[in-house]
Amino acid sequence: MTRLFPLQRIGACTALLCSTFVSAQQTVVITGNPLRREPGAEAASSLSGDALAARRASTLGETLDGLPGVSASGFGPNASRPVIRGLDGDRVRMLDNGGAVVDASNLSFDHAVAIDPLVVERIEVLRGPAALLYGGNATGGVVNTIDNRIPRVAITGLAGRADVRLGGASGERSGAVVLDAGFADGSASGLAWHADVVGRRSSDQRVPRYTPNVDGAALDPSHRVRNSAAESHSAALGAGWVGDSGYLGASVDTLRNQYGVTAEPDVHIKLQRDRLAHELMYLTRGQPVVYYGDEQGFVGDGGDQDAREDMFASQVATYNDNDLIGTDATTAQA
Repeated sequence: MTRLFPLQRIGACTALLCSTFVSAQQTVVITGNPLRREPGAEAASSLSGDALAARRASTLGETLDGLPGVSASGFGPNASRPVIRGLDGDRVRMLDNGGAVVDASNLSFDHAVAIDPLVVERIEVLRGPAALLYGGNATGGVVNTIDNRIPRVAITGLAGRADVRLGGASGERSGAVVLDAGFADGSASGLAWHADVVGRRSSDQRVPRYTPNVDGAALDPSHRVRNSAAESHSAALGAGWVGDSGYLGASVDTLRNQYGVTAEPDVHIKLQRDRLAHELMYLTRGQPVVYYGDEQGFVGDGGDQDAREDMFASQVATYNDNDLIGTDATTAQA
C-alpha cells in the first residue's frame, strides 16, 4: 500500500521590493508490509494430470499429504483422511463432484473415505474463511474430488488410461482402467459415456522387528503389523449428453472395501456403497439472445419505467411529446 503526501517547502528570498516563493513536491512512501515479506501461500490447491498421477496413493489422505497446510491422519494404512491446518473429522468437509461424500469417516477415525484416488481426475483443496461457504462444519477446509463418471466434455472416439501399482511396505497390488468415449463428430455436442474398474489388494504391512503388546501382554516379536491387510473393488458406468449450453447425465457405481483395524486385531470393516447419481448443468450466461424491436433508449416522462420507447409513431401521448434522438421532432411528427 503506497500513499503520496505532497509537502510544500516554502523558501523566501528578499530583495528591495520583491519576494520570491519557491515550492516543490516531496514524495513520502508508506508501506503496509515493513518487513518486505513475500505473499503467503494461496488458500486453494489443485491436483490434476501428472501432478496427481505422481502423488496417487491407496487413500485420499496419503495422496494429499504434504500439500501446503495439509497432512494425513494415520489410523493404519487403510483409513487415512486429510487433516487441514490441524483440523480433522467433521471440521473438514469432504465432497465428491461437489456433493457430500456419504460415509462414516468423519465420525470415526477407523472408517475409510469412500473415494478411490485411482479414478479421480482432479482434487481441489480449499482452506481459510472461504471454506465456510460450504457449511459451518467446514471450519478446517474443503476437499473436493472430481471424476468423469458423468461426462462433462464432448469427445470423439475412445480415450482412456490404465494404472498398475506393485510393491510397497504392504505389498500392494492394484490396477485401474478408465475409459471415455463419445460421438461428437467434430462438434461441441453429442453423446458420451464413461466406464472404470479398480481392484486393490494388500498384505499386512512390513515394519522393523518389534514386540506387539495386547492388553498389557507381550506377544512374539514380528515384522508385520497385525490386521493391516485390505482388499477393495469398485466399478462405475455413466453416460450423458453434452452440448454447447450444458450437459445432462447419470452414473451408477459400486464400491466394496474390506480392511482390518490395526488397533483391534480381531476387527474387520466391510465398507459397501452402491450409488446412483445424476447431474444437470445448463448455462445461459454468454448465450446469444435474439432481440427485435424499434426502440429509443432514453428516459421519458414516466421515469425509468418508460425508458424504452418506440421510435415510430405511437398512440400514447407521453411518448409522442418526446424528441427523437438527434432531432427536434417528436414521434407524432415522424
